Formats: sequence, structure tokens, C-alpha cells
Amino acid sequence: MQKTKKKKGNEEPMDVDENPTSTQNGDTQNSEENNVNDDIDHISDDEEGGMRIGDIYIPPAPKPALTFDATGPRLLITHIVNENFKSYAGVQTLGPFHKSFTAIIGPNGSGKSNVIDSMLFVFGYRATKIRSKKISVLIHSSSKFPNITSACVAVHFCQIIDGCGALDNIVVENVEAAQACLEHLKRNNVGRATFIALDKQQHLRQHYERTVTYPENVPRLFDLVKVKDERVLPAFYFALRDTLVANDLEQASRIAYGRTRYRVVTLKGDVIEIAGTMSGGGKTTMRGRMSSSVQQDTSEQDPRVLQANEKKLAALDQRLSELRSEQVNLEDSMVSVQKNAREGKTTLNKLGIELKSLTEQVPLLKNQIKQQENKAASSKVDVKQKAKLEAALKTAEEKLEKAKHDAGEVEKEVHGVDAQITAVAGGKVKDLQKTVDELTKKIDKVSTEITKLKVAINTSIRNAKKSKDKINQMEGDQKETEKTLESLGNQKKELTLESSRLQKELEELEEQINEGTGEFAELKQEISKLQGKENKIKGERLEANNAVTKVEKSIQDCRSKTPMWEKELTTLKLEDPGLDGIPGIERPAPLDQHTPEELEGVAVEELRNRLAAQKARLGDAKPNIQAIQDYRTKEELYLKRAAELDEITTKRNEMRALYDQLRKKRTTDFLSGFNTITTKLKEMYQMITLGGDAELELVDSLDPFTEGIIFSVRPPNKSWKNISNLSGGEKTLSSLALVFALHYYKPTPLYVMDEIDAALDFKNVSIVANYIKERTRNAQFIIISLRYNMFEVSNRLVGIYKTEDCTKSVTIENKVPEQIGRDVA
Repeated sequence: MQKTKKKKGNEEPMDVDENPTSTQNGDTQNSEENNVNDDIDHISDDEEGGMRIGDIYIPPAPKPALTFDATGPRLLITHIVNENFKSYAGVQTLGPFHKSFTAIIGPNGSGKSNVIDSMLFVFGYRATKIRSKKISVLIHSSSKFPNITSACVAVHFCQIIDGCGALDNIVVENVEAAQACLEHLKRNNVGRATFIALDKQQHLRQHYERTVTYPENVPRLFDLVKVKDERVLPAFYFALRDTLVANDLEQASRIAYGRTRYRVVTLKGDVIEIAGTMSGGGKTTMRGRMSSSVQQDTSEQDPRVLQANEKKLAALDQRLSELRSEQVNLEDSMVSVQKNAREGKTTLNKLGIELKSLTEQVPLLKNQIKQQENKAASSKVDVKQKAKLEAALKTAEEKLEKAKHDAGEVEKEVHGVDAQITAVAGGKVKDLQKTVDELTKKIDKVSTEITKLKVAINTSIRNAKKSKDKINQMEGDQKETEKTLESLGNQKKELTLESSRLQKELEELEEQINEGTGEFAELKQEISKLQGKENKIKGERLEANNAVTKVEKSIQDCRSKTPMWEKELTTLKLEDPGLDGIPGIERPAPLDQHTPEELEGVAVEELRNRLAAQKARLGDAKPNIQAIQDYRTKEELYLKRAAELDEITTKRNEMRALYDQLRKKRTTDFLSGFNTITTKLKEMYQMITLGGDAELELVDSLDPFTEGIIFSVRPPNKSWKNISNLSGGEKTLSSLALVFALHYYKPTPLYVMDEIDAALDFKNVSIVANYIKERTRNAQFIIISLRYNMFEVSNRLVGIYKTEDCTKSVTIENKVPEQIGRDVA
């Protein structure tokens, strides 16, 4: 088995990690939990289409195999090479297949379905899917080729790639404008488009404004782009990135495969991607995607230019009317000349036929003369008879001469008519045709110029309207400014009044200060009285100091006895059993510290008896000190396991929240696509059946992934039915409507269908065939068909036939004669 792919180029997305995660000094666990919580709250999507969940980066999905644009990138099958596969003996090439619609036709039993089987064989399907019980049946076997032991199938693909498809995107100011444009396209059903919102591309400025030196001083493709409005530069960088421009493929290879990988394009259109893939070549190179000069801005044109354009437009309109009148007169003259030419040709044909008839009579008359001469020689001379025959001969000769003369006249007349026709048709008609062609070109040129001038006038009018709106806006701003100045004047007056009020308050405060000076004198007298009292208190303090001296002397005596008692206390030691934190067990209270006054009232003998009893009790008890240590060990293990449980529980809750969020996102995305497909299914089925209806329903609307979907159909003039209860033709139409709806939601590059028109009438076959022809040009359809309504509208026909139990094929272009003539021209 062999599978061959041919590609013209490829563009790999580049994953850039713009949000690296780092841990600062501090509580690492809390930092990680915060990071996880942030990731749960927001799953970030980067500009390349990837998804980041915490430290996990999910790269973007592979690029689609096709786009909605008929000329955009997509994958297609060029041809299939079967070698000894099923009914194909030897090497048989099927194709080439058309990029849009190819019909496979042939009689029953010729091997049409084996085309599909060969594809399934390459795509890895089991023998049962290829209508075979075992693999050996796939090898060709016939009386002419009886001992073949192997089979081979090669499916050749071709990928149409746009090296920089983003150049076809439409640039808008912001996301709101892009959304409005999308709504307009959807509302009017006029196709699809991709928009670049400039407000979302401003972060790219720091990338293209930096100064970087590239290998061999080659320029960036972005730097070679010249724009008049620098606001669109982020859009160009979004499309081109850091693509470098090399002179030839050799220089491009040196730069692209160096220490640092670059995307490099040559002046001939060859591209080397960062991933290392190389694309380019081909017979033709696409040009003109970008204009070499900046279009002129008409926003600053004055009314004089507008008036001049209007006058020029009026003159061109008048000239166009004159040319059209002249064209009508020339067309009438050409019709008259063509009529005369046809009549001359008819006369010429009649004279030619008459000349041919007379020429054919000459040998016959000569033969008759010879016969008559022989008869005359063999018979006896009869004077009367001889005279009679000579008279007849003379009459015949005269007729012959007359016939020759008439023939000569006819030939001269024919030559004259021929010369006249040649003069008329070769001269006047040729000149008239040349004049008509020149006038047609002039008319087209004038029409083009008129269209351009009309566009310029409309643009100038629109720009004038914008200028008028700007003037109105500036006048409004001026009025607002005047109102602001008036408001500031009022505020100035209010501040002046406020200043006067504060000046009055300041004078009042100065008066209050003068009044306070008198009160200060009174307070000074009162201070003198307080100083007398202070002297009296100092005397009393001196007496108290003397009393304190006596007390300190007594304390010094007690301190001299303290070391003796402290030495006595050191011999007493309270063992710490380590029972802190054990539930139900209290720590023994510390020894009480008594004052000398309290010790004077204590009975010493009673204390001695209590001490002896406690010692005896302590001697009888034998505590297990190791049990406390074991408890401590178990407690530490318990706390460790409890912390681990809390951490695992937290992570479980986080993963559960993330799972619920992803599950909700999956449901939202599914329901969004489901609604789109249901709407398109209804539209497709109504279009195909001209009045029917179809819809998809969820069995369980709360959880659409458990019970599945019900496909209900209402054929025209019938009731609602499940698809399993429909007839063969109705099932075919319903299935095709679903296929087309799915193609609208998520296009597939290749469709292979086996006799989908078998159960349909000619009307439905024509509807389906024309829909495939007109509305699905962005995919490749290979359809096996026996109905002329289907294969007559295809782009290419692959005929399958069988001779000597061996299948063969022939491919032809399915074009009408007029289309072939246009292609040749």
C-alpha cells in the first residue's frame, strides 16, 4: 500500500509562551494555589490559537484542510493508481480528478465502486468495509491474469496553500466594527470574511519597532511594506511577522537553517518555514496581492476638482451615447452585408450545381454520338435516313455548343459572384468588424473611466460630508468651550467673595487674640500660687525619702538571706512529663511563690507530713514514660497525614471545578454548533424538497451527550416521521441535507458518494447536482452516478468500462462546445 502526497507549501504555527510562571520568596504552596485558582477563573487563549491552563500549554489544533473560499487552501485528490487491485489488472490510473466535481460513470458491474474501495484500502479500513470477507479477495484474479500475488494502491494528494493568506483579511478599527461586518454578512448571506481588529493588535508594536540585526543583513518582508496610514502597520506585522527576504534559495537555506531558525522567502516565491519545510516552484507565481504604490487619498480634494470631474463625466457620457449610436448603425450595416453575402453564397451554390449537371451530360452525349456513328456504318446508306440523322446530329452539336457556351457563361458568372462576395466580405465586412471592435474597446474604456469618475465623485461627496460634520462638531466644541469659560468666570467671582469673607474672619481672630492677652495675665498669677504649693510638696517628699531609706535597709537584710533559700530550692526539681496538648490531661500547676507575710502563717509540721505522703504515693506508682513519646510520634504522623488530606482535597476541588468548567464549555460549544447545523439543515431540506421540513432534536436537553439526537423529517405534504421510517428516496434527501449542513458548519475537503441519485427522481437529482456544482466549490466531490441529470453538470467525467474481466478507465473534460471555444480562445 502506498500513499503519496504532493504539497505546494505549508505554514506551521509558532508557539510562544508569553506568560511564564515564576515563584517568589514566601509561601510556595499559597502561591501555587493562587496560580491554580487564577487559571480556573480564566483559561487564557493566546493569539496563535493555543490554550494555557496553569503550567499546561495545549497547542492549537492543526489548520483546517480547507477554507470556505473556493480558491483558498485545501486538500484534494489528484489521481489514483491501482495495480492489480480487485477488477483492475496491471497498473491503471484513475483521473485526474477535478478539484470541485468529478462524476464516475459506467455500466453495472464495470467496477465503479472499486474506486471507493481503493480509497478505503489506502485509508486503512478492514476487508469487511471494502465489501470483502478476506484480504486476498482484493488481489485481481482473471483468466488473463491468473497468478497475481500482490496488489498496490497509490492515492496522490495535492494541497493548495496560500503562503500568506492573512493578506486577504479585512482591516477594521475595533472588534465592534468587525462584529457589525460579520452580522451584515450573516444577515445578507453573502459569504464569509476574516477581519483584523486594530485595537487588538497594538501589542505587536513593541515587536516590529525593535531594532534587530538579521543574518547577512537581509531585510524583513515587513520592513519593505510602505503604507500611507501607519495605523495599519500592526495588521501587516500580524500577517508577515519576522519573515526575511533572501535573493535566492541558496541564501535562504543558509539563513533559515542557521543557529537561529527564521522564516525566509526568496524573490522567486520560494518559502522556507521555521519548522524546516520548503515550498515553492510551480509553473506560475501569484503576483499582485499588494499594490506597488499607495493609492491616492481623495479626502483632501477641493470642490474645483470635483466640478472638473463632473464636467469630464458629462462629456464622457455624451461621447458614450454617440459611440453607442454609431455602434447601432454599424451593426445594422454589418447585418445587411452579411445578408447579401449569404444570398450570394446561395446563388453560387445553385450555379455550381447546374454546372456540374451540364458537365456530367457531356460524356453521355459523346457516347450517344459514337453509338449512332457505329449504327450508321453498319447499316445501309439510306439517303433520307442519313439526311434525317445528319440533321439530328447537327441539332445535337448545336445543343452541345450551346451547352458549352452556357457552361462558360455560368462559370464566368460564378467567378464574378465569387469575386464580388470576396470583395464585399473580405473588405467592407473586415473593415466594419475592425471598426466595431475598436468602438467596443473604446466603449469599454470610456465605461471604465466613467465608473472611476463616478466613484471619485461619490468619494468626494462623502468626504465633503465628513468635513461638514467635522466643522459642525468643531462649532459645537467651540460653544462648549465658551460655556466652560463662562462657568470659570462665575467660579472666579465666587472665589473673590470667599476671599473677602475669610479676610473678615481673620480680623475677628485678631480681636480674639487681643482679648486672650488679658486672660494670659490672670493665668500667670495663678501659676505663682501653684509654685508655692509645689515648694510645700517638695518638703513632704523629703520626709518620704527618709522613710524609704529605712525600708531599703530592711530589704538588703532579706537579700543577704536569699541565696541560702535559693540553694535550698535548687534541690527541688519538677519533672515535665510532656503532657501538653493531650486531651483530658491537665499540666500540673507550678509551685506557688509565697510572700514572707504568708509564710509566717503556715504550719511547717503539716507541710512536712504532706510531703512525706506525696513521696510515698510517688514511689508506689510506676508510669510508662515511653507511652507519651509514642503518642507524640503518632500525633506528628496524624498531623502530616491530615495536611496531605487537606492538600489533596484542595487539588481535587480545583480539578473538579476545572472539569465542570470544561464540561460546561464543551456543552456550550456543542449546542452552538448544534443550533447552526439545525438551522442550516432546515434550510437545505427545504431547498432540496421545495416545501419539506427537517430538524434535529436533543433527547435530553440538560445533558445532550447521554441520550443522543433525534433526526425528524417532514416530507412535502406528509406528516413528521423519524428518518428510519422514511422511504429510500426520502432518506437520501434527508441524509444529503444533513451532509450539506455539516459541510457548512465544518467543511470537509473530500466527499466520495456512491450512486446517491439512484432513488431520486430527475427533479431532485437536478437540484442536488446543481447545489453541489454551485455552492460547494471549496470541496472536492467524487460521485458515482448513473443519472445524466447528475453527471452532465460535473466538471470532469471518469468513464469506467470492463473488457476481458479487467476494468479500465478514461477521463474527459465535461464542457459544452461554447465553453471549449472560449477556453481555446
